[in-house]
Amino acid sequence: MKVKIISLLGAKQKFVTNVTKVSSISDLNAVIRSVVTDRMATLVREDGKQTDIVHCGTVRDEVYNQKQLLVDWCNLVADEFPDGGLYRGASV
Repeated sequence: MKVKIISLLGAKQKFVTNVTKVSSISDLNAVIRSVVTDRMATLVREDGKQTDIVHCGTVRDEVYNQKQLLVDWCNLVADEFPDGGLYRGASV
């Protein structure tokens, strides 16, 4: 299924929106590689639900640890994806 990626690039003040298909873990790995250097990246699926995958230039642990769940979430199989740990909004 197609998802929208909204990302804020490193030193830029402009949000960029891309649409890509995520149907397998290899597709998700390509998405992660494309946004790993961004300051912020959010996945938005077709029904409007969204989840952050990059925060302050760091890919969230939940994205790496639960890739299959994130693929299922993108394809509307799973309804929820974890928000993150206790320090999900913290930056170093």
